[in-house]
Amino acid sequence: MKPTDEKKNLDTPSMQTFSPDLADELRKHQGAAMKKIMFEQAQRAQEQELLSDDPRKNMRFILSGVAVLVFAAIVSLGVYIYQKKVTAPITVEKVVVSSTIIPYEDSGVIDISGKTSDEISKIIYTTVQKSNVQTGMIDSLSIIDSSATGTQTQVSPSNFLTAIKSHISPDFSRSLSNLYMVGMYSYVQPNLFVIFRGREHDVMLAGMFQWETYLTEDFAPMFGIDTTGDNAYLLSAPYTETLIENHDTRAISNKNGKPVLFYSFLDDNTVIVTNNAKTLTEAVRRINQ
Repeated sequence: MKPTDEKKNLDTPSMQTFSPDLADELRKHQGAAMKKIMFEQAQRAQEQELLSDDPRKNMRFILSGVAVLVFAAIVSLGVYIYQKKVTAPITVEKVVVSSTIIPYEDSGVIDISGKTSDEISKIIYTTVQKSNVQTGMIDSLSIIDSSATGTQTQVSPSNFLTAIKSHISPDFSRSLSNLYMVGMYSYVQPNLFVIFRGREHDVMLAGMFQWETYLTEDFAPMFGIDTTGDNAYLLSAPYTETLIENHDTRAISNKNGKPVLFYSFLDDNTVIVTNNAKTLTEAVRRINQ
């Protein structure tokens, strides 16, 4: 072999070729790389646009974000208010109740089941004396009987008067409506009153005149009027027309001329029995409201 030929072989680089499969694989990787580069460039372009120096674009971006936050806050507040309305306890304010005859602020219950007439009068008197009714307010006392059915049943006015062994005439009893009221009005101290309502004025008026003979005896224990000893004369004292705080009444008075018990018509068919002038005035005021 000639030297020149060996030198030629040493200086000439060897030529290598890729198989067709390997070439295809390289083309695939090259395409994926290009796609990645293009995606990253697009993403950077979008970020650059959002962070643009153009104030109008930045302002639109900020306002859009604020709007989203405000909307979310409104939705959250609405949900909170709805939940509060659903779960919040219901509170009831103390209000004046319109009774069947005159308005009152509070009420109580007196059960006369199995009680004698003396016991009923004593219970009513004690209830009034121990009451904490506020000055200027009226408490209504519902008279009930739970002995018959085991449930609280409102006692009718006729049955109430029968239970205390009152001396009313049959005509007066029949003339009474189902509306009556036992209650107390606080002025300096609690003061008892009883109100009856009838259907015919003439029958009510005649019935009250007839009742005068025993009215003091029937109501004295309930009102705490002492009719023993030196005060026994009150049981037979006549009722006379007496003007009390500009209201026409029929009253019995003690030896000093002070009215002890009296009754007055609040309207044609409504009569009140009490022993306190301020209570009468308040009843007149309320029935005319």
